[in-house]
Amino acid sequence: MPLEIPPIHPVVDYPPHWWALVAACALAALLVLALGILRWRALRPAPIAADTSLDRLRTAALGQLRDDAAHDDPQAACRAMSRTVRRFVGTASDGDADYSSPAQLRAAARIDPRLGPVAALVTDMQEACFAPSASPDVGAFGARSEEVVASWR
Repeated sequence: MPLEIPPIHPVVDYPPHWWALVAACALAALLVLALGILRWRALRPAPIAADTSLDRLRTAALGQLRDDAAHDDPQAACRAMSRTVRRFVGTASDGDADYSSPAQLRAAARIDPRLGPVAALVTDMQEACFAPSASPDVGAFGARSEEVVASWR
């Protein structure tokens, strides 16, 4: 019979409280990971909302143009529509179109082509609004004004 050598280091059976400690550590690690992910998601920047300020400004200007066209005096209606269009363009372009003369608008239109229709409209309205004997066509100027405001980009 061969000689059996007793094991030098016998297998040690771990007590159950060590398995409970391992499970608690694993659970704590999962909890820390979950909190880290939630914190990371909370710190991410929110998607940027679409800028609708030009649409709101356009809607307000179109409404004001309709109110301007309702004046009893055609020349007063023409002046009010010119003012509204220039105010809209000045605000939308972050420029000074609302304080510019037709000649200044034509000069600015060479730099910014978007101002071309505005300059043409204001130039045409200039004579109709301020000539003592003129009787402007409020409907035509109103339609052109609405077209300029609606097509502004």
